[in-house]
Amino acid sequence: MLKPIPKMMSVLKQLASGDLTPRLHIQSKDEMGQVATSINTMADSFTETIHHVHQSVDTLAASSQQLTAVSEDSSQFSNHVVESAQEIVKGAEMQKETTEQTYVAMEEMAIGVQKVAESATSVSEQTSTSAEEASQGYNEIQHAIEQMEHVKDTVG
Repeated sequence: MLKPIPKMMSVLKQLASGDLTPRLHIQSKDEMGQVATSINTMADSFTETIHHVHQSVDTLAASSQQLTAVSEDSSQFSNHVVESAQEIVKGAEMQKETTEQTYVAMEEMAIGVQKVAESATSVSEQTSTSAEEASQGYNEIQHAIEQMEHVKDTVG
């Protein structure tokens, strides 16, 4: 009855050290056979539990990799959004500068148009004065011609 105990002790030591592969091969149906069957069942249970833990770790690692990939994609998208926002800001600044330049140009054009209008008014006034003087000159020439005709008739 004590014969299988050293073999059981050896298998239990291997199981305790982390090696879950050894099994007891005791064919008896007595208490020692039941203990050996219980030890084998316990080793099978540990093996199955470790297998489930291993699968869970693999699933967790895969999920972690997917999460990392999603995080990288999110980071790239965020960077793209930031770049787009920076381009929009640059475009708005350029539009602001262009608007300011257009405003300055419009002011300069308004000043130029005002000067042209003033010049046109001045030219119009000078033209009117010149027309009056030309009319007076014409009248004086006509008067001189009449006097010359009168002198001519008198001399004749």
